[in-house]
Amino acid sequence: MKKSDLEKIGEVDWFPYLTRPLNIFLFICNALAYKKIKYIGGIKNIGYLYDGKLANYYRSKKEFDKNINILRNKIIKHPEEIEKELSKGIEINKEVKKIIKKYDQIGESKPNKAEIRYLINFYIDLFVYSTIFPYFVGLAIDGLRVKKMKTLVDKLRLVSYYSDFKDKVLDKNFSKLADDNRTKDVILSYDYTPDEFFAFLDGKKLKKKSNSFYFFMLDEDVLSGDDEETFRIIKNKIHKNESEQFEDIKGIIAYAGVVSGRVKIIYEAHDFLVFNEGDILVTINSNPSLMPVIKKCKAIISDEGGVMCHAAIVARELKKPCIIGTKIATQVLHDGDLVEVDADNGVVRIIKKLEN
Repeated sequence: MKKSDLEKIGEVDWFPYLTRPLNIFLFICNALAYKKIKYIGGIKNIGYLYDGKLANYYRSKKEFDKNINILRNKIIKHPEEIEKELSKGIEINKEVKKIIKKYDQIGESKPNKAEIRYLINFYIDLFVYSTIFPYFVGLAIDGLRVKKMKTLVDKLRLVSYYSDFKDKVLDKNFSKLADDNRTKDVILSYDYTPDEFFAFLDGKKLKKKSNSFYFFMLDEDVLSGDDEETFRIIKNKIHKNESEQFEDIKGIIAYAGVVSGRVKIIYEAHDFLVFNEGDILVTINSNPSLMPVIKKCKAIISDEGGVMCHAAIVARELKKPCIIGTKIATQVLHDGDLVEVDADNGVVRIIKKLEN
């Protein structure tokens, strides 16, 4: 990467926006989805760093605040347009169930390029309408009297199909394109870009990226690569104050109550196997796929979220103490730590760290 490109990245007021256990292919689809969102004034700057396990998303703070303000004004002036856009999410969720059912019944014939392109574009739209846009609306309607809109947001935020679509549709169709097990392993790693996958369909070799992949969209420029030194430089530019130590973790009260228990951090489904009844669930951001452990947990703590997020809605329904929007819980806490979740005051206190 050129020095001027690094300087461009360094000039943006980045803030950690999301952290997800996604691979390269999926988070670039996610980035393309952000570019398609209407009614927020457009997104110029978005960045991703991928370390082989977690994808860290970054946004410009000024741009993000501007997006929310533009959307909030649109909601106040033309709520019917926003409700119509949210209704697209309801419809696409119905459609995804039909597609999953269709591919459950299809045999082993290879899909053609047009079919693959359709599935990828549908996947991007699934992110847009059933996940990202409802999330933005949920933030923008805080304090507004828009009952119908809140109902639509709740309905969309409580259900998520992008994991099922990947597992039951993309995995099944992509794996059919492999001529040998090595290629199949590479395909199902998803450690490549959509453009590289289309090049593979045209006969080029598909290679996995390293565990130091970066992808930044700056206006119309796309800067990406997997050079370890460049990855380190970019990460240092974005994270200037990472070493601060915390005794108490503060967040937003989603449902009150005070309980104590052992921490279990959950990133994805395979973590469920070691989750015990009565553990304290610590996660980046809750979603419907976490319901098996949410039902078993004593309390919920999340890095992200607002009063309309999935964790907050479910905590109120199940009457479980819940603190959201801590920003740092998954970074500060570790599996086995004994903590007190004081959701009366929005504070997580570390009673005893688990000794290694």
